[in-house]
Amino acid sequence: MPEETNLQLSDPKILEAMKHYTDQAVLFGDSEAAYRLVRLLPGYMAKTPVESPDFKLAYEEIVLRMKFIALDRLKTEEIAELLQNNFSVLFELGDLFELGIYNLWAKVRAKLVAEPIYTERDEMRKKIREAVLASEQILTKEGLTSGGVKVKGTVKNWLADYNHAVGSGKIETLQLVQYVTNSPNTKSLSAESKKRLDYLLKFYEKIKLSSLDYDGIEETMVFNINGKPVIFKEGEITKPSREDLEWTDRAEAALKTIELKGVLEEKYKGDEKEEKKIEEGKAKISKIAMGDFKKLADLLYKAVNPAPGRAADKIRVEVILKTLAERGELENLLEDKQFNKMMVAYFKEKGRTTDLEGFMVNPKASQYVSAFLQHILKDKIELSEDESGRIGMQLFNALAKKRGDKKYQGLVYFDASTSEFKWSS
Repeated sequence: MPEETNLQLSDPKILEAMKHYTDQAVLFGDSEAAYRLVRLLPGYMAKTPVESPDFKLAYEEIVLRMKFIALDRLKTEEIAELLQNNFSVLFELGDLFELGIYNLWAKVRAKLVAEPIYTERDEMRKKIREAVLASEQILTKEGLTSGGVKVKGTVKNWLADYNHAVGSGKIETLQLVQYVTNSPNTKSLSAESKKRLDYLLKFYEKIKLSSLDYDGIEETMVFNINGKPVIFKEGEITKPSREDLEWTDRAEAALKTIELKGVLEEKYKGDEKEEKKIEEGKAKISKIAMGDFKKLADLLYKAVNPAPGRAADKIRVEVILKTLAERGELENLLEDKQFNKMMVAYFKEKGRTTDLEGFMVNPKASQYVSAFLQHILKDKIELSEDESGRIGMQLFNALAKKRGDKKYQGLVYFDASTSEFKWSS
């Protein structure tokens, strides 16, 4: 979609083009294309007011549909506002909803995973949960009875009835199924209405969990327990193969996961005093560089290549790397002449010919960003695999949070057997 802001939005051809763009984004679940429109179209509308009410409404509906497709890229407050005021729009996503392709929870989970601090994730969950509980959006055309009074079939009223029936605490899946099929208020619902209600309740059950509880862990984690791999996802343990069924016990693995999650959180934070120095350093470096990428790149290069006889300044290096990551500019270092030259020399020295060839074509590819950080953290400032991996995971999480980019997932992992962070390659 063009970025000019002088589009004639009152032109039917422009509206048709926008609808086509929207349909394609919905059809392919293209989050990036949808997010682009969400951020650009309101600006077009502000600069070129649409005279026709019908056209204005059509553009507003386009933005709403695109927000659902790009939901994992929105701010938490935007997600909460969207679900409170426009929850029913997700049922208008055509085949994406009808065929069960659009997964609201998967979108929210992707947003949560980008936040490395679990208590912050719980705050995000709370805002979204409260927004849904307050939604006056019509969920079913049929109403329901509450306290002897007939009320509308809104999201708010259905959740209130559901919580009254089964309780607001953690429930078993069977209780949810029994409510949808046997509740006095659900018996007269059409198949379509029951489908919508079931969708809402399953999402609500996910969002009301805590990220600090093993059932609420958002990431798919691979743990090494007793020398065997265990896949853990949303409170469920998955055995990778039939042979593995003989050695693992579900309860034991779950308990081990809870224990490891606490270890992971504690290790991820790092030393409190050192982290305080880094935060103070980020404020200072921002004043020195004044937001100039080139200045930050030059400062980093000097920090990792000190004068003979002097050691690299670990804190300063970490400060600059985190500053760049939080600005979404970390990978741009690979295109900076001095760092690009440094990595070319590194790959040549290590005899990594294939990597060198790939790096020359696309230096910002995730595997080369990983190699770059490992070279700096392990070779230049001489950190251990564990410590460099911890910092690497923080940097990748900062990039994911800023850019909504998942390409760095899995480049660093936490090895449960050793309680250490490790690089994938």
